[in-house]
Amino acid sequence: QRGPGRLELAGRPRHTGGRAGSTELAISHEPAGRAGALPQHHRDPCDRMLIAQAQASGVTIVTRDPACAAYDVDVLPA
Repeated sequence: QRGPGRLELAGRPRHTGGRAGSTELAISHEPAGRAGALPQHHRDPCDRMLIAQAQASGVTIVTRDPACAAYDVDVLPA
């Protein structure tokens, strides 16, 4: 889906199997609870879940959304 602030990918997303430094993370109870407790810097529930997952796992988020940087999480601008 294309729209303002959407990350454009060349082709269809595919599982990388850990190549190129990527990691697949399962959503568990701990990050889900953390997402609900985050301050309201960002209203998008999916982005808040990604932020909570990144915090719990110690990984970096790749995003164009500047609101994600308001949280205690490493952000790599896309």
